[in-house]
Amino acid sequence: MVAGPWVVSTEITDWIGLAYDSLVYRADGGMWTLVGNDSTAGDTYYYTIAHFPSYTLIEFYLFGQDTSWWQNTGIDPVAGVSRPLSFIGNVDYSRYMLPWYYSAISDQK
Repeated sequence: MVAGPWVVSTEITDWIGLAYDSLVYRADGGMWTLVGNDSTAGDTYYYTIAHFPSYTLIEFYLFGQDTSWWQNTGIDPVAGVSRPLSFIGNVDYSRYMLPWYYSAISDQK
């Protein structure tokens, strides 16, 4: 079983500099919650999504803004709030996925 809290990592690069980064998530279609990164390692940023009861639908997207005068932004996925990434919390995905894929997601820390 893959139990929360869940750590999401992403690589963010900007040659001018990063002013702001966040992960935005919600559970079961509720209010959006914005969290800053927990830590970084080079260009890799880590965020934590809180624990929720089993079978909760968790949706999320990532947002970043640089330090330029234009304040360029990036969203992943590009559609952001209208088509966020999602998963169902605390589900044993080993029943539904190929073994190598389950191994890859369950071994992440």
